[in-house]
Amino acid sequence: MYLLDTNHCSRAILGDVNVLNRLQKIENSLVATSVISQGELIDMASRPQRSKTNLILVQNFLKGIYVFRADERVQNVYFSEDTLSVDLMDSRTITVPLVWYPRLLAATLEQREKWSVCGGGYSIHWSEIDEDLSTERRIVCRI
Repeated sequence: MYLLDTNHCSRAILGDVNVLNRLQKIENSLVATSVISQGELIDMASRPQRSKTNLILVQNFLKGIYVFRADERVQNVYFSEDTLSVDLMDSRTITVPLVWYPRLLAATLEQREKWSVCGGGYSIHWSEIDEDLSTERRIVCRI
């Protein structure tokens, strides 16, 4: 999959030759953008005076590519010696250093492996060490 960010989508919509040439070299079925970029494009297109024309351009562009939906629900959790990895339902894997989470770092492998999914699928709970992590920004950004 060739995932376009908002800037590349905008440049393609505006006819940037470099972006369009690159996209022609890729099978169209593999070109995608995220649901976040989709929202940003629609928001940006609806602001200017020519919003109706811009919205049509954006909608036509989005019809020709796959929009990747983010699904941050937990599928699996596993550890290496110094990292925590979380597989998400949308096929992404987030890997972060264990030092970010002192309780997990101090826990035994057996304690780390005793996790459960909670929070509607968006959180991980370790009851033995009283640790909870959320996939909604918490793991990714370490808030």
